[in-house]
Amino acid sequence: MTRRHHPLAGMDFEVLAHGRERLCIRLKDGTPMYLPRRWTDADGSPIALGTAGGGEAFFTIESLRDLGGLVDALLERR
Repeated sequence: MTRRHHPLAGMDFEVLAHGRERLCIRLKDGTPMYLPRRWTDADGSPIALGTAGGGEAFFTIESLRDLGGLVDALLERR
């Protein structure tokens, strides 16, 4: 669980089922729980950055590398 301020943040759980939008995890007491996939590191570890509006933006290492490549390409065009 990577969602900041969530009571389960930082904990690892067994994944029972997964889809594009949600995961079903097993809590420590055995109870299943559905949660948004974006609240987890199922697709790689996100880097949380606070935003001015109090929300959160998440970037994976891969997306930051892609962004770096785009910036490099734009700089080469100058």
